[in-house]
Amino acid sequence: AYEIYQCDWSSDVCSSDLTIKVMIAIAELERVTRGEVALADITSDLTQMITLSDNAATQRLWDSQAAKELTPNVATEFALTHTAISEHWGISLSNAADQTSLFKQAILTKPASLNDESWNLLRTLLSKVDEEQNWGAGEGLPAGWTSMVKNGWYHTAPGDDGPDNKSCVNTIGTALDPTGKHRWIFSGYSNTWDTDAQGIEAWNALNTQIA
Repeated sequence: AYEIYQCDWSSDVCSSDLTIKVMIAIAELERVTRGEVALADITSDLTQMITLSDNAATQRLWDSQAAKELTPNVATEFALTHTAISEHWGISLSNAADQTSLFKQAILTKPASLNDESWNLLRTLLSKVDEEQNWGAGEGLPAGWTSMVKNGWYHTAPGDDGPDNKSCVNTIGTALDPTGKHRWIFSGYSNTWDTDAQGIEAWNALNTQIA
């Protein structure tokens, strides 16, 4: 058993979502499971996309590996009813409840759509996010604990969904105690900060309080 903490701090139902990269990874790893692409051919881009939040690697997967067409299927498969995949992955929409549900179904437990190798790789990458990006759901844990985290941040430009000239700062992750047991999922989605730093500070404080 584990606890769930989720918070939407936004001006509308859904917050702009760069943690959509987890969904892109699932779409690609489902292709591996179906035998449509070799895992070795996409491991480098998956690693850069998840551990470094590398946009160039994400775009390569989006353009060349059919992720653009298949990622919306992930939303349907896992019943993410408040998630909408945009023509450009970086301005897709989601909220804390949907991303918590995705973590429950695809990270804490192995879905039927992923084979063991693909699922284990995804979990490993989420546990190796670059230290500078391991804030929010990865912040403030007791000694010996670990996390699986993906964060997203983006300052809106004119014409983007959501408030203009505001920072969307999102975090989703699970905390594991020294025995490897999942103790909680924390998901925070927001799009009304003046700066990225304000959102990061808020999610850091909340996950530290949970811990």
